[in-house]
Amino acid sequence: YGTMSLLFSIAVLREFTRLAVVTFLPIYLAMQGRSLIAGGITLTLFSLAGAVGGMLGGSLSDVWNRKGVIAVSGLICVPLLLGVFRTEGVVSLGLLALAAAALSGAHSVIIAFAQELVPGRAGTASSLVMGLGWGLAGLLLIAFGSLAETISVPRALDLAALVPLV
Repeated sequence: YGTMSLLFSIAVLREFTRLAVVTFLPIYLAMQGRSLIAGGITLTLFSLAGAVGGMLGGSLSDVWNRKGVIAVSGLICVPLLLGVFRTEGVVSLGLLALAAAALSGAHSVIIAFAQELVPGRAGTASSLVMGLGWGLAGLLLIAFGSLAETISVPRALDLAALVPLV
């Protein structure tokens, strides 16, 4: 139960960070005077890079190991995300794409790891990590929204970027 609980916690924290960025990045960009189209393009880039990262993470975990991919992706996404909010233009978009790939690179790995932990109940393991875990991450956005209103969206996004270190 300990390993599954840890894996569940990692899934919740990673998904929370991903959802915080997806939800509040357009607000952040609007605060900078950017258009809604720019926000849409930015989210499209984030989603596409995350999908590529998920495929790369899965492939790397088959060659390397699952724990290593989970750990490294969590560590490298933090400075990349923090860099997104401290740069502009193409540099910021490049860092955003790399951050999305790193952040989402462990999603498929976490699911596969959970299924390996409970081989006779792979569907249940997936449901726990994806359904319950990602749903709980979504619920955490309520408190995050309140935090963003209190301390500002940019500062809240900085905090969200640090969450994968936990």
